[in-house]
Amino acid sequence: MFLALFIFYFFPALAFLNKKSKNLIFYLLTLSPLITSIFSLIFLFLNFFNFWLIFSFDLILSIYGIIKIKFFKISFKEIFFPIFISAIVFPFFLIQGEPFEGASDAGVYTSSAINFLDKGRYFLNFEEHLSKEFKEISIKETNYQYNWKETYPGIIFLKDKFASQFFPLYSIHLSIFYKIFKIKGFLFCNFWFFFLSVFVFYKLLNLFLPKFYSKISVLLFSLNPGVIYFTKYPTAEIFLSFLILSFFLFFILSLRANKNFFFLLSSIFLSLSLTTKFLSYFLLGSLFLFYFFYKDNKKINKFLIYFSIFSIIPLISIFLYNYPYFLNHLLPIVRIKYILIIILFSILFLILKNFSFSKKILYILPFLFLAISIWATFLRPNKEEIFEENNLLEFSWYFGIISLNLSFLGCFFSFFKKKNLFFNLNYYLFLILAIFGTGDNPLHPFSFRRYIPLFLPLSSFYFSFLLKDFKIKKTFSIFVLILSLIFPLYKGKNLILSKEGKGFLDLYFKAKEKNFPEGTLATSDTFYLSSQLNLVGGKKIYPLNLEDEKNLYNFQKFLKEKEKIYLFSSLKYNFQNVFEIDGRIEHLQMERNKIPKKIINFYPKFFLYEVSTENLKSYNYIKIGENDFGKISNFWDLEFDGEKYFKWTKMECFFYLKLKNDLFLLIDKGGNPEKEVPFRIYFENKLIFDGFAKDGWNLYRFNVPDFLKGKEGSFKFVTHSFQPLPDTRELGLKISEIFSN
Repeated sequence: MFLALFIFYFFPALAFLNKKSKNLIFYLLTLSPLITSIFSLIFLFLNFFNFWLIFSFDLILSIYGIIKIKFFKISFKEIFFPIFISAIVFPFFLIQGEPFEGASDAGVYTSSAINFLDKGRYFLNFEEHLSKEFKEISIKETNYQYNWKETYPGIIFLKDKFASQFFPLYSIHLSIFYKIFKIKGFLFCNFWFFFLSVFVFYKLLNLFLPKFYSKISVLLFSLNPGVIYFTKYPTAEIFLSFLILSFFLFFILSLRANKNFFFLLSSIFLSLSLTTKFLSYFLLGSLFLFYFFYKDNKKINKFLIYFSIFSIIPLISIFLYNYPYFLNHLLPIVRIKYILIIILFSILFLILKNFSFSKKILYILPFLFLAISIWATFLRPNKEEIFEENNLLEFSWYFGIISLNLSFLGCFFSFFKKKNLFFNLNYYLFLILAIFGTGDNPLHPFSFRRYIPLFLPLSSFYFSFLLKDFKIKKTFSIFVLILSLIFPLYKGKNLILSKEGKGFLDLYFKAKEKNFPEGTLATSDTFYLSSQLNLVGGKKIYPLNLEDEKNLYNFQKFLKEKEKIYLFSSLKYNFQNVFEIDGRIEHLQMERNKIPKKIINFYPKFFLYEVSTENLKSYNYIKIGENDFGKISNFWDLEFDGEKYFKWTKMECFFYLKLKNDLFLLIDKGGNPEKEVPFRIYFENKLIFDGFAKDGWNLYRFNVPDFLKGKEGSFKFVTHSFQPLPDTRELGLKISEIFSN
């Protein structure tokens, strides 16, 4: 098992080295993943991806390298400290992280990895030959996130094929680690690249700082809760950190030594980062600006020649698979206002090339960024939109782009040994993000991850640089380091101590092992997961769409024709209720004391039920309340006694198997969860309901009065003091449509 890991990630580089190579272990650890990445991408682009084929190529290179060099000595002294840091983080890595579903970023990456192994190509299989009855009740083309048709979350429709929306390189390495370590150890991929990132970062720091201050920077980066969190969460940030830091290291070495070997490696690492995550493309802007700062353009031109050759790797990926994803992220930037901002930003940096004018004005900028950070993190509600598309995650996009570029340029200023604005600017930004970016809000880790690949490690470098520059004594520097770690670790303890579950891959392989029965129906709460299982694993799982009246009618007939159905759900169903899940209503109800047979209990929260249709009924009900997705129109707020308790929508009626005697009323009560709010419902000024709304969704059942049958009229809602509210509106509803036979 570990021998296979070394064949992929340690020995292949021997074929390109010799006995006289200095820092042999450094080249083995950095170049071997690069070689494996290039081979894997070539086979994937040819639709011939195969684990054993890649293994064979790496094995041949490893054997050739060992025969060529025969005997070689490896000094482990230079990797002792990175191993020591990794050993500290390893217990946190072993603590199980958060579960992830099929359509989250993590689910898309892992489902792509599964597809690479199973199908040997980037494109996914999709069964269009559904039976007619399943076509009538399943979800079809629900999402148009891009200009191109996207049928399932994280999956893009390209002409006549389906493909994952993300770039492929990280998923390739996930698939390799899954093949080696199986389901229980596939996340060792992240930990391995965390170790490599720490190792490369430590080597990079030693170019600028004494080892003591380099170690302080490495500790600040490695022990940040955001870094630990994403070490055990299958998204591409940790892997991208290794690629970008490796590019950065070899780029600096190429400028110092002017060797073609370093120019070659730096250009390949940058090209591979562009085949991993869209955020890497913003580094190209920094390189463009750096071209004007650096005096020796001959060296830069040499790098650009190599890069223009290897940029064919990301261009092939974009052309074949990722152009919808690429353009979807690029188009918001290619607007006049953003182009003007970029031009002004470029002019500012060109002016900064000459540091002769007053710097006191420029020192205002760090405090401006500090104020923006405080506003974005604390004053603005994290989950509400003040301006269009302006929430914490959206803010992290733009702030992440700025910080990425400033980190890059700031570090190169340190290469010239110039003291200037950028040290201070990035230092202030680092403090805010490191301390407050790991808060308890669930959005924090997913916004904070944009800063992990480059900004966080380089900001850690600036921190140590200032300690050294101000000649802070080592003992006091250690004290400052401890203080800088205590608060972030305390704030982020919930991130690194999560014990909730494994997520999509665990579910996928349990589903594969158990084999879903043909025609399993999925409730909408499992829509993302079941879609991925269906596409990637060839499972016959069909997400129900019961919000369309035609589908409801078809579902009626479907139930009558089946003795039993198989239902895939994320909840332990109480089958005596109508279920509201993720803003969708599942119109299924079991008769009292008729509990379905549970076939598979998926860890941590997914279940497969066998349900007898004799016990399954559908009910009419009226739904009152704001849909969780917030996309139902014509709603307004009702306020009383100075407190906002309800958000009401226009009334919606769902009906199939029409009832004569029962009416189900589903009400969403917001506001103070500790209070029960009394309310009455009148139809044409006649009281038909008297009750209390509790916290969350409430289901009420009462007999339909005879005087309502076959009549039309309007409802009035009266609450709290049992007086009509000023903002209450009358809503017309055809009662005859609901209660007719």
